[in-house]
Amino acid sequence: WAAQMIDLHEAWEYTKGKGVKICIIDDGIELSHTAFSSRGRYVHSRDILSKKKENASHKFSMEMHGTACASIACSADSRAPGVAPEADLLVVRTKGLGSVLEAEAILWAVDQGADIISCSWGPQDGRLDTPDDDDIEHPLPDHTRLAIEYARKEGRDGKGCLIFFAAGNGKEPVANDGYAAHPGVMAIGSVNKERKPTIYSDRGYPLFCCFPSSDFILREGEFVQAYGLVTADRLGIEGYSETDYFSRFGGTSASCPGMAGAAALMLSIDPDLTASEARNLLINSCIHPAGNNITIDEDYGHGIINCHRLVQQTIQLKNKKKKVVNNNRSFNNWSLHIALNEVDEGYYGSTLALAGCHNDADYYHSLCISFDSKRVLKDEEATRAGVTRGIEYLVQKAKPGDQVIITYAGHGSLVEDISGDEADDMDETLVLYDGFLIDDEINNLLAKFDEGVDIIWISDSCHSGSNTRSVIEPIKNAKESYRYFPAAEAQKIFARHREFYKSEFEKLPQSKKNRGAQELEIKANLLTLAAVMDSQLAADGDQNGLFTQTLKDLNNTTDGNISYAEIINRAQDSLPFNRQPVLTRRGRMEKDLEGRNFFEALKGSKPQKPEQNDQIKEVRGLIHESGIVIKGQNTSHITMEDSSSDNRSISNKRSMIISQNTIDGTDIYGDTPWDKAYHLAEHLQADSKIDFVEPDMISAVNAHQEKEESRSSEGYIDTYPDPVSRKNKQPIIWHLDDDHSQLKSAFEQATAEVEKTGGLTDQNRDTFPLIVHIDTGILGHHPTTPPNYREDMSEEFRDPIDKDLIFNLGGAETQGHGHATITLLAGNKLKRHQTKSDYKGYLGAFPYARVATLRISDSVVLLSGKLFAKAVYYAVDKLKADVITMSMAGAPSLAMKDAVNHAYDNGVLIVSAAGNNWTSGLAGKAPKSLLYP
Repeated sequence: WAAQMIDLHEAWEYTKGKGVKICIIDDGIELSHTAFSSRGRYVHSRDILSKKKENASHKFSMEMHGTACASIACSADSRAPGVAPEADLLVVRTKGLGSVLEAEAILWAVDQGADIISCSWGPQDGRLDTPDDDDIEHPLPDHTRLAIEYARKEGRDGKGCLIFFAAGNGKEPVANDGYAAHPGVMAIGSVNKERKPTIYSDRGYPLFCCFPSSDFILREGEFVQAYGLVTADRLGIEGYSETDYFSRFGGTSASCPGMAGAAALMLSIDPDLTASEARNLLINSCIHPAGNNITIDEDYGHGIINCHRLVQQTIQLKNKKKKVVNNNRSFNNWSLHIALNEVDEGYYGSTLALAGCHNDADYYHSLCISFDSKRVLKDEEATRAGVTRGIEYLVQKAKPGDQVIITYAGHGSLVEDISGDEADDMDETLVLYDGFLIDDEINNLLAKFDEGVDIIWISDSCHSGSNTRSVIEPIKNAKESYRYFPAAEAQKIFARHREFYKSEFEKLPQSKKNRGAQELEIKANLLTLAAVMDSQLAADGDQNGLFTQTLKDLNNTTDGNISYAEIINRAQDSLPFNRQPVLTRRGRMEKDLEGRNFFEALKGSKPQKPEQNDQIKEVRGLIHESGIVIKGQNTSHITMEDSSSDNRSISNKRSMIISQNTIDGTDIYGDTPWDKAYHLAEHLQADSKIDFVEPDMISAVNAHQEKEESRSSEGYIDTYPDPVSRKNKQPIIWHLDDDHSQLKSAFEQATAEVEKTGGLTDQNRDTFPLIVHIDTGILGHHPTTPPNYREDMSEEFRDPIDKDLIFNLGGAETQGHGHATITLLAGNKLKRHQTKSDYKGYLGAFPYARVATLRISDSVVLLSGKLFAKAVYYAVDKLKADVITMSMAGAPSLAMKDAVNHAYDNGVLIVSAAGNNWTSGLAGKAPKSLLYP
């Protein structure tokens, strides 16, 4: 039944996956089973857990999962055939979630030439009958993340490995699983025989797609498996069954290798596909059960894979690549820029005023230097009719090979779904001057473009990401301005004009009135850059939208040499976690658009990939070489009389852009960051008015895990009794008792009156002091999360350099450090079963305190003075903090000093870790004096 659902036998008429290597990372494999031991097949395995590395056979009786997964992907046994029965097989035996062996397994797969990596494992799933455990987050370890990114970039001779992860079996959000949610992997969910999501499959963005698997029914209060898939099993009695086959394998564990097999069919036809091209083909080969033109869905992702369609589309694309392009025709560039600072007050009841939208349009317009046509529609020009005419003009002009840029800056919202094609009954809409332009209408316009036209849609508004729509409301009492028109208000206006929108919809081919017409497919290559995910709010500023301002900054810091994909990655790193931009691909996507140079494309230059800098930037002393912090009179540029690093006798003047008191020092002469800083200071023009220069340093002088393991064995000092030897009555909260900090008694005394009226309530929670916690982030829905935690105040100030520096520390990352410290600060009340019956009560020192966290690093061992300063200014000026706490420490900087002084000038107390003085092991590398701040 599963093969019939995905049209597998039709696909086998073209290929069975020959020549493609699938790697299964799991608990081993039954190598001698006929499913894998057929002649002529390449099978290679690695046991990372054993001294004898070359044989990944199962070692213990409870190991059998890997055999079933490999069988689904590529079994050659006719009694349990895999999706790609002629594919080659690599197997890695490993265990231990979070272990560095995960990274070793992925790296081994890449080194062995794996095309596809399948991982049917991940964090423990919650119970289906316990919704309370759905929000627990599981972070991805840095070593595994780096290995995934290496495989995506370097695998398949630079074309990139395809990596699949099982979405999970807890009916929980995929986004909470750091493994399956990583943008470099594809998370695979499960559907049952009825093409509906299984009772267990995890859901929500970034679920990639679904593959058929087992399902359960509820019988007398218990979940009972109804059916599964047939797989090869361990030989003898130690497998799932006493035979050599198992007929009830399932879960997303089965769906993941199923998709790996489907991908093998695709790559066997065209092994030269890049990872991006392959991903796009998989997306376009998915079918939504409702049969409509849904791009992505909460329950299905992009839909259910259809192998026959996948094979056909791969053949079509390969044939098109063979065609000779007529290079004599000059390709043209066209653009349309839509911006609304205000709308018709008579229609909406308000002008919905914004500040930065016109500037956004002007900026994008200015970049389109040599375009054949570039139009700007602002406010009263940006009507429904005006925007429709503008896009239809581009449809008429653009020919295959041409590039079309469409930008939108304004409000976004949600209205009633007249078409009935949305799972949540809401349609995404642009808020134009005289009415809404609904996504069905936009799709109809985009479908009119010819095949081969490249369309780039940049949207700096809310509801601009994927079509996984969630109705969201702005944060109450927020000080920021958002490009969001509340759905409740939009719906009232839509209801007043419902007959008009209904009549407009009925003109579209996909309307119920025209049900006989085939739904329109976008034939062009469409790449969308959206300011935020649909569950987030796009921020407006005085000059530009936050997203557009970020693109401007990246243009300045990279000199325009950056691809579409990389600009989104860099923007995600530099923007707060609640303002995450999204890149989506639609249409036929026959080109690697996201790999093109972003700013060169906007200038109308011939599309090309960004230049690769052959010079490797060395990280010396864990210092961010490319950033130099300056202080002086407010200015946007500085000028220096410089000498070329290649020829010291050649002199020239250089003007450099200042962004947030920092300049890009990559090309400044000097062997070390301090050399660069001194060189800059010595060669500044007299009129630059700069008083101070220092490198943007990231310190790495705090505690390592290795240091903790080798610390002194000396006991507690006499004035601070050892809680263990005293056999403390409350070992979990010994540090809060009266023999130590007295914090438990102090909290009870300070809140005695509050307890008489019910303790912490919605009515009094805002009356408690605000403590801002600066660290590496927290697990937001962990049971110990403070009861008065303020997620709406929490932010992220991270630098992508952190990720590159982890390896320089030997991989020593303290996962969970931020959550540990916030738990000690204000941890929630625990039940006895959560502490192995040792304790029941609050875990934190001051549980009622309002607590916000500001994340400034991926690792506790890396401290950036610049990011610390940004966090302090945010805590003092925006959040109006009472106290700041930080359990990180490092080397001093001017930025750090100024931030601390600013806090004390405003009456804010800062409590900071002093640093750790280790007496053995790596003591030679640990500071012996107090650290900063």
